[in-house]
Amino acid sequence: MDQSGVRIAAAVVVVAALAVGIWFWQRPAPIAPGILFVGDSVTYMSAGQLDEEMRSDDPKVLARIGFKSADMLPLLEQDVARREEQGQLKQVAVLVGYNDVLQHQPDSPALEEVMALADRFDCAVWLTLPEVPLREREVTLWNQRVEDAARSYRHVHVVDDWSKAVNEAPAGELVQRKDGVHPTAAGARRLSEIYTEAVHRVC
Repeated sequence: MDQSGVRIAAAVVVVAALAVGIWFWQRPAPIAPGILFVGDSVTYMSAGQLDEEMRSDDPKVLARIGFKSADMLPLLEQDVARREEQGQLKQVAVLVGYNDVLQHQPDSPALEEVMALADRFDCAVWLTLPEVPLREREVTLWNQRVEDAARSYRHVHVVDDWSKAVNEAPAGELVQRKDGVHPTAAGARRLSEIYTEAVHRVC
């Protein structure tokens, strides 16, 4: 092989190595087995879709109907303590605050306590709230507090995909018309997809 052929071969090897390196760096993060989803009735109503979306990764859903962040706190504390003993603090995805907003408690100190627990995972995805009828001020305050608090936690990644999806969708498509909060069947599927996409992207 002449000198030009050697240079071409070397260039091909370099390009191939760069391509592999870029793919490795940008590849979607895998879903951790036993990933935890924390929320209220909105997440609870999406549990079946989450299980299907995650397939064999055995997702765990810690969601309670009507629970505020303060109500979820002791349950999450117990779960985190158990996972810590088993070395399973890999990934958590959080969508709390609907009931804080609906009950006019967007300033609940439990927000930061829940976030501190989420930060103990290797990666935490925290979804902001979409618009809620007659609670615009409370939603804005809650989401701003989430953004502000997350700056102190290096493992917490705030994602607004769900809020954008709901806010931009036609009325009744992703959330029920009667309350503007709970997901429709299409909304539950979209939420499970957003959870999954967010974990792949930021973890």
